[in-house]
Amino acid sequence: MHERANCATHHLLEPSESEPSRYTSDHASRTLCTENTPPGRPQYEALAKAALTWKRGDVTTPPPADLAQHALQLTGYARLLLRHTTAALHSLPPGHEAVTLGTLTCQEAIRQLNAARRRDALTHTQARARLVQALHTALDRAEQATEASPAAER
Repeated sequence: MHERANCATHHLLEPSESEPSRYTSDHASRTLCTENTPPGRPQYEALAKAALTWKRGDVTTPPPADLAQHALQLTGYARLLLRHTTAALHSLPPGHEAVTLGTLTCQEAIRQLNAARRRDALTHTQARARLVQALHTALDRAEQATEASPAAER
């Protein structure tokens, strides 16, 4: 097993030295995220964005073992996003446009997450990165619609 310092992309999932950490050893600080906001979003957005820039044979692309680890991290985060997105969609009226689009995104996410992996590590990691981006879009759309709904009813 390699040390974390050897991984070229380990910094993508850790708070940077220049940014204050959202988490401390204090248990109460873990409540900084709202109920529908998944923790660690900036780090996973950065990982997804970076993964989509990697190219086969490029020296900046991580080795296959690191790619497999990134795919695993993105898969776990996609499952978390799927739960948050589904919860946000359930708070909207059934015919709402965000529900229709979000439901399609969630159905595709379930299909992809349950499908057997038949790709190389880079392709698999990039597919997970695109899935995370799509789920972020669906969650954002659902949260915006939720915020707009009470204002429209007044």
